[in-house]
Amino acid sequence: MEFQIQQRGNYIHLTLKGVFDIVQMKEGFHLVMEASKELNLQKILLDIRLLTDVSLTFDKHERFFFLREVLNHHHDELLKFVLLDNKGLISIDQFDEKLKEMLRFNLKSTENIDVAVEWLEVSV
Repeated sequence: MEFQIQQRGNYIHLTLKGVFDIVQMKEGFHLVMEASKELNLQKILLDIRLLTDVSLTFDKHERFFFLREVLNHHHDELLKFVLLDNKGLISIDQFDEKLKEMLRFNLKSTENIDVAVEWLEVSV
């Protein structure tokens, strides 16, 4: 799996492509959080449209502990994430709604790049 991190205006665009690998995805997430902190940007677009063989079936508890660790380690401020997903690989359910409240971040999922960027443009 490959990932590319780019600053685009007032947000960071993380693109993941290739065969999905959970370990590499976690490493990429840590790198984008480091870049977010270094660049003082709290808005992140996570683009997973080019991933293949995806099995994003994080256990809800695993997802919680991973996100809590990353957010606590890297950020003190509220973050805003948009997930660009044209295959319906990740759905945001009620658990994720509670999770984002507890961990202090905003999350949206969309298939449309224009909707994703527009949502990021609205202030946190």
